[in-house]
Amino acid sequence: MSTSGSTNFTVTRNEIVRLALLQCNGIEENEDVGTQQLQDACKILNIFIKKINTRKPLWGMVDYTIPLYDNKQSYTLGPAGNKNINRPLTLGKQARQVTGMNGTNETPIVQVSRDEYMGLPVKSSVGDANLFYYDPQLTKGVLYVWPVASTASTSLSTGSPGNWTVSATATEYYYTGTLLTSKPYFVFINSSGIMVEMTEGTAGSLSPYQYAWGDHDSLGHSTLYVWSATDPDITSGSVKCLTTNPTKIIVTANRPLEDLDGSAENPDFPIEAVEMMVFNLAYRLAPMYDVNRVVPLKVLADEYRTEYLGNDSESVNLSIQPKSR
Repeated sequence: MSTSGSTNFTVTRNEIVRLALLQCNGIEENEDVGTQQLQDACKILNIFIKKINTRKPLWGMVDYTIPLYDNKQSYTLGPAGNKNINRPLTLGKQARQVTGMNGTNETPIVQVSRDEYMGLPVKSSVGDANLFYYDPQLTKGVLYVWPVASTASTSLSTGSPGNWTVSATATEYYYTGTLLTSKPYFVFINSSGIMVEMTEGTAGSLSPYQYAWGDHDSLGHSTLYVWSATDPDITSGSVKCLTTNPTKIIVTANRPLEDLDGSAENPDFPIEAVEMMVFNLAYRLAPMYDVNRVVPLKVLADEYRTEYLGNDSESVNLSIQPKSR
């Protein structure tokens, strides 16, 4: 007996649409999908993906590490936010505090409601964070922590020349000041008044919101490089960093599932969920093509959705612990 040896089967957006239209008699087997049909079906498919996202599927969960510093009470999570990510729909019920003192220490901290957070008497209290509240908003979510961390950032831009030099790669600048002697733990750049945490890249090929520690200009020593459209020297505080290891929290986020915009794009969900997606799309399209298919397709759509989402859980024992706050 021979097998394929392959486990990477996938489908594209247009293949999902075609399969769904076949199920609801929207097209014949030898017929091409019409332009308007495709546009309508793609909109309904993306609407359904958004709805599935609210079920917090496991494949949409991701952990983010967020440094706490400068006595900040809140951190924005979203495009060009303090954490430059897609806005999380929700954060997990627990986060972990990570400290760099005497090794790594991880302690569960508590998620509270808006009312509980707003009821705190002094939100600027300094200490080790032991609770957080997340407000998802529409474009950037806001993570509130309490108490706040006092770790101070270091400004690498004074507003006058002398701290930054343009690199051989024109959109990159390297630091020539005296405040850095080693690679910083975190680097931030000002974007429309928000200090955005930069991610690490490679000097000479940085993208927006990226930094690197290296020597791309034959300096004879390593230094900090940042991607910037303008000279960081122009504006005071345009680049900051953390030179000491700060307290951090790790939050489990329900990230937004990606839209299916292009014809050949693969879905942002496991192949095991494709049957659910096809039949739920077919059920939603059926009223436009064959009303007699609505009820049987709804039965199948509900069955496949319940079956898949029922299996979309971690196979671990349930542990229940009472709260005493």
